[in-house]
Amino acid sequence: LSKGDAERAAQRERRKEKEKEEANPRENVDKFNQSQQQEAESIRRSLQEVEERPPSTKDEIHVAKGTFEGLRLRVLEMEKAAASASYFLSAYDVRATSDLAKDLKARIDSVQKKVLPRKAFTFRRRRVMK
Repeated sequence: LSKGDAERAAQRERRKEKEKEEANPRENVDKFNQSQQQEAESIRRSLQEVEERPPSTKDEIHVAKGTFEGLRLRVLEMEKAAASASYFLSAYDVRATSDLAKDLKARIDSVQKKVLPRKAFTFRRRRVMK
């Protein structure tokens, strides 16, 4: 009886090893989480650089607007990667990635409002045609 249990356990271990070898490397949860964290950290560093050196000239403001747009695209790519990986991620990992993207978007918006405030709306005087 114990000999049969030992054989079944050995077969189960061999099957697990074989599944790990045949598994798609893109389906590795740890690597996916690590890449998402690295991308998030990169985005945070970029935001910190923009926040530390706010733009002052028109050219710098234009570059900063492009930077914010690029950061938003990177967050969108993170969300797309999470959506495509959702079939092998646990519900917790999907939720954590979603929350990470949401936090990054909020941080991008807050830094942009701080660094590039919008001009307040004002009415202009109309020219009177005579």
